[in-house]
Amino acid sequence: MGAAGTIVSYLAGPYVSLLTFSIVNLIHLVLFFILYGLFSPDSPYDLIIKGKRSLISLVLFFILYGLFSPDSPCDLIIKGKLAEAESSLSKLRCNSNVEKELSHISSSINSGNNKTFIDLFRDRGLKKALKIGMLLMAFQQLPGIGAVLSYTETIFVMAGSTIRADISASVIGGVSLFSVIISSRLIDTMGRKILLVISCTLAFISLSALSVYFLLYDNGVDTFPIFWLPIVSLIAYILGFNIGLAALPWVILGKVFSSNVKNSASFIVCVTNYVICLGVTISFSYLVQLAGIGSTFLVFAVIMLAGAIYCYTVVAETKEISFQDIQIMLNVKT
Repeated sequence: MGAAGTIVSYLAGPYVSLLTFSIVNLIHLVLFFILYGLFSPDSPYDLIIKGKRSLISLVLFFILYGLFSPDSPCDLIIKGKLAEAESSLSKLRCNSNVEKELSHISSSINSGNNKTFIDLFRDRGLKKALKIGMLLMAFQQLPGIGAVLSYTETIFVMAGSTIRADISASVIGGVSLFSVIISSRLIDTMGRKILLVISCTLAFISLSALSVYFLLYDNGVDTFPIFWLPIVSLIAYILGFNIGLAALPWVILGKVFSSNVKNSASFIVCVTNYVICLGVTISFSYLVQLAGIGSTFLVFAVIMLAGAIYCYTVVAETKEISFQDIQIMLNVKT
């Protein structure tokens, strides 16, 4: 459902207003609740009643968001509505003096107007940008974040932890929310590249710790003295993932592609992301049965180490860098 919503968003986004866009996004959420309620093995009426509050909250959110949020300045500039773009940018910045930024946005858009879908596979800079986008999505999903979140309680049960699995899972959820809030503050202060490196490094360390714990446990070593290690490692993993890998690949994606090819590139990258996520989530239990959970986490850790090296050596910093300068960096021969 999330993948469908993302694809619909990219297809509809360039052609409709923000209010219409919010309504389009709302439709598939309503359909999800209805279809889930009808086809779930539990009582459909009970499930629909349970989901009523969430559905009402989502409806109110999208309506209020569509009514009170200004349209994208970039979208308005593309459509030639410069006055409306300036007004929208003023509202977003809470500042009437936005001429310089508006001029910067216009020049960035104009510089990419001659690019087409074919250029994604022909232009040196766009090919490199697409490669970076796809690899960042791979590093986002290959360490098994979807699988880890899906099997959180199972992991704690397998670890033999004395902490109740449902309590541990709730703690993980709270940490996830907290880390997302923190990451929104860090993105523009520390920079994208350094956060990605820190994110991958934290994930590498925490997954390595999980791997060591389960390898010891599976080999009959008494792990009671370190019963706390699984939950601490998972907290560190979620924290590390959310401060960088969770959002920054999408942020960078929005910076490296011109307006004319952004939708096509985003579609390709999104499909890559969800295919890998689905594959990892489905194969996780088979990997655990085949090689053991300790070895599985070790593989995830090695992938994160590779991600940290890749982000440090290849991914360029995009903070406060113009689209033109980013394209120059991408077109440099390596």
